[in-house]
Parts: sequence; C-alpha cells; structure tokens
Amino acid sequence: MRVWVALVIATALVLAVWRRSSPPSSHVPRVRTVVRPVRRLQDVRGYLARRATVPVARVAEMTRWETWEDVAQTWPDVSDRHTLRMLARFACWAYYETVPTHLPDAPGWAWSTKFGWKEGGLRGQVFATAHNETVVVALKGTSASFLPGGTTGQRDKDNDNLLFSCCCARVDSSWKPTCDCYHDPQTCDSRCMGRTLIERSLYYPAATDLYNNISYLYPNSQVWVTGHSLGGVLASFLGATFGVPAVAFESPGDRVAATRLHLPIPPPTTPDEDAYALVPVTHVYHTADALATGQCVGRTSICSRTGFAMETRCHVGQSIVYDTVRYLGWSVGVLPHRITVLISDLLAHDWEPRIRAAGSARAVHGWLPRPVPSLPGRAVPAPQRETLCQGT
Repeated sequence: MRVWVALVIATALVLAVWRRSSPPSSHVPRVRTVVRPVRRLQDVRGYLARRATVPVARVAEMTRWETWEDVAQTWPDVSDRHTLRMLARFACWAYYETVPTHLPDAPGWAWSTKFGWKEGGLRGQVFATAHNETVVVALKGTSASFLPGGTTGQRDKDNDNLLFSCCCARVDSSWKPTCDCYHDPQTCDSRCMGRTLIERSLYYPAATDLYNNISYLYPNSQVWVTGHSLGGVLASFLGATFGVPAVAFESPGDRVAATRLHLPIPPPTTPDEDAYALVPVTHVYHTADALATGQCVGRTSICSRTGFAMETRCHVGQSIVYDTVRYLGWSVGVLPHRITVLISDLLAHDWEPRIRAAGSARAVHGWLPRPVPSLPGRAVPAPQRETLCQGT
C-alpha cells in the first residue's frame, strides 16, 4: 500500500514539474481570422477550360460574360503580426522536403502532406488545423542548386524570366530571348506574350491542378495559399483565380504576369476602381528588398549577372510594406530578400515601437531623425492597395 501511495505522489510531482516547465498554451499566440466578402467566378474550372480553347485576342473579353458571385470567406487577419509570422514560417518550410509534424509555435495547426518532391517542378507543403477547418498550401519559391529544394533551380529560373521580365527576358543584345515576342527595343508583341505565358508558364497550370486536388481532398475546408518569392506569386495567382485568401511574402511584381495570363479579375464596381486591387491577395515585403521593389534591374545588377530578368515591380491586391530603408536605414540589396529576414527580424517585433525606438537611437547619436508616422499601436504597417502602380 505504501509503495502505491509513493508512486502516486511521485507521479503527481513529475506532472506538476512538467506543467510548470511547459509554457501554457495561452501564452502562444493563436492565428487570428476575419470574415470578409470575396467576389469570384461561379465556375472557375469551366473558365479555365474555355480559356484554353479561345484565341488569345478574345481571352480578355471572356470575364465580361462570366457569372460572378459574392461569398463570405474566413481570411487570415493580416493586421496581426503573429498570424503573419506563422504564415511566413509555412512559406519557409515549403523549401524543405521534411518539416516538423508538430508545430509548437502554431497551436492548433499541424503538418498535413507534401507535394511535388518526386518531380522536378512545383513543390511545397500543406498544413491544416486539427479538424481540417482551415488548410494552408505553402508553395516553394526559387531555389539555387546548393540550397534546400535546389533541384528545381533551372525550372524556377525559367518561370522567373517568363513571369517577371518585360519582354522575353531580353535585357540587352547579349541575352537570348526566352520567346519570340521581342521585335526591337521599343516593340514587344503583347498578344504573343499572353499566348506564351498561357502555353509555357510551367508552374501556373501545375498550381491550378494542385488547387483542384486540394479542394477535392478537403471539400469542406477553408483554403489559404502562401509562399515566398516565386512561390508567393503563384499563391497570388491562385488567390486571384479561385477567389481564396492568399498571402505572398517578398514576391516580385506580379501584376504584369496576371494581366498577360488573363486571370479572372473581378469587375470593378465603379469606373474609377482598380480591378486588380480587388483580388483577395496580400503582399508582405520591405523596401530594402531589391526583388520585391523592382530595383534589381539593368545589365549591371546582380540579377542580370546571374541570368535573371527581374524587371517588374507592381503587385495585385493589397500590400503591407515595411519601409526599412526610410525608418531603419537598411540598404537595398538581394540578401534582404531572404524569408528569414522577415521571420527573425521584422515579424519578430511590433513595427510601430520598433521604428520609434530606432528614431530615438538616431537622435541620441546625433543623426538627423527621420519623421516617424502616426501609427497608433500598429504591430504591422497598414495594408494599402497599389492603386497608383499601373505600369510594370
């Protein structure tokens, strides 16, 4: 009897110590959501099938005759820093074939499955809540051969040059164009570019097939899509195509490619409204990222010297932009494009206190203080539509 009592007491002590050493689940921030309306095509799959049979000259007119519907969807709350950081981690894990099955910093979420790792193209991971109420598809971005997921490097590069160049990735006369749409420095056949992207954009058709498979596997789930860089652009395309919430991290400008691919963009409600700003897509990037801001251009840029024609800068949807150049004094470059910069630095701290502290430090050291905007307790910058960005 005494032995049993001793065992019970010992067990109780072990459990008490374990509970004290383990942080309460309430201390781990949970994902926040909001319900918002989305306008999307009633028959997306039918539209994609018809688009494949219609001449490119008529594709732009197709959406005028399609039936649109307004549906309420559960979005990730992009004003919440912890929610953005969790999605950024998912986007980071998309670069790795093996990821944690248990996610300690994402309570209520777990790894579900992976896709594309036996092929040489589109790859990523799928995460879900306990009962699959919400599913997140995370798409891998561009990989170098020596980095995780790097065996797709050449195909990633081919897609980058098709999607983000002004015309067939011809930076100057020494470049071999990736398509036949370039005529001279002042002429690029836009219809030819549209046809080329529809026929040769290897990852977009694969991404739409992937979404169809995911929606079949999770018929009753709310689907979100996310990704970093090229993966973020593909997430943006899926968000625009299927009318589902998408969060893209540090993606190059996707507006030109969205136009050329003739994505089903919802019609504006007023003549002055920018239709491309209405899609359920949120871009997150900072101003020191040369790729996301369209500053890695020209024959002497690091992008050009490594064979990338990254010439676009405008985004669809809304954008959360951390002005790290103005308020933190960061230098523009390619290295800040890494997803780890967002996760371990910008999304690890609330933005408004961060820039106010940086301004105080500049004042203490005698530097000319930059004006700090009025941000009443904002953890992240306010989302804004890039309505003035109508070009590349």
